[in-house]
Amino acid sequence: MKILFLVSSIGLGHARRSLKVVEKLKEQRRVEVTWLAGEPVLRFLREHGQEVHNLSRELSSLSPGVEKMEREAGRINIGIRNGVKLIGSIRHNAMIAKEAYAQVIPDLVIGDEAWEIAYWRPNCRVVFLTDFIRYTAGGLIAYVLNKVLIRLYRSVDLFIFYGDEGEYDPGLIGPHAHHVGLPGLSRRDISDRSKIREKLGLSGRTIVVTTGGTSIGSDILRVAIEAHKTLRKEFKDLNTIIVLGPRGSINKKVPDGVKLLGFVKDLPSLMYSSDCVITQAGTASLSEIASLGVRCIAIPIEEHFEQLENIRRFSIFENIEFLPRRDLTPELLSMKARECILSKPLPFKELNGAGRAAEVILHYIDRLGELSEK
Repeated sequence: MKILFLVSSIGLGHARRSLKVVEKLKEQRRVEVTWLAGEPVLRFLREHGQEVHNLSRELSSLSPGVEKMEREAGRINIGIRNGVKLIGSIRHNAMIAKEAYAQVIPDLVIGDEAWEIAYWRPNCRVVFLTDFIRYTAGGLIAYVLNKVLIRLYRSVDLFIFYGDEGEYDPGLIGPHAHHVGLPGLSRRDISDRSKIREKLGLSGRTIVVTTGGTSIGSDILRVAIEAHKTLRKEFKDLNTIIVLGPRGSINKKVPDGVKLLGFVKDLPSLMYSSDCVITQAGTASLSEIASLGVRCIAIPIEEHFEQLENIRRFSIFENIEFLPRRDLTPELLSMKARECILSKPLPFKELNGAGRAAEVILHYIDRLGELSEK
């Protein structure tokens, strides 16, 4: 079976969970997967040895469009102008996807928040995965986008929601909707913590700061560096690893004990090796952290409907504490990080939503095979 897999280019969380889905599909069935994705996901997939369609270079990355919505540090607003530009980029990507489809001629198209499918309907079966149902923000743009989303969810052949049954109304979408829980991690995804630390050359207390695959979050990086200076007075062996990701940057000298990394191929292992993770509140990252049990300070982007909703979704996990963006100061962050460092991590928790999503897709593929034989 030939599959064309489309992935959102907003950050890297969609790519990490989608890669787990594909790995399980390949373990269980003979499938040939071609990916279509813009930067920064394009680089991520190539780093993991995946077959990426050459038209991926023609796609408009949605990350810059989302970054332009950051009105001030840590606060975003869609706005009519940005919303129109974002929709324009999605429509452009729909034309590229249509061309890639004509070249691959797949039996199945899978999209992880690949919004271009809303503006182009492949002439084959379509599976769609997402971790949110609709925009909860008000305004005209949100109203229009919600109508597009629900129409998309209803039109695909198989809809998979990374969440729990009580988080949405199944009747809103239809009988083809399935929920698989949070993406998270399986125990087999992560090796022993001490071995990871040895492999990474880590000794002493370690804080990992990661703000995702976009440039939003520079305010957290600046405050984290100042907090590190305070913490190092007490923890002489403290190392703070700042993961800039593919689009972040720091244009000044950092103090002793702070290490800057760009793209990290295996971010979950790096987080697992730490005593404390400081991050924003993306669903994929928090799902992984919830599985790992490592202590975490999550700082949601203000007015970001999905990250604010994640305060409710992830407050049940004892290892994750939320800190409002407006309260972010070096003093408060250093105090919270100190509490994390002095606390033991929680046991690993299996949250294998990506694995369950793959199982739903495998069952669907088998059903298609049975129908074709009749």
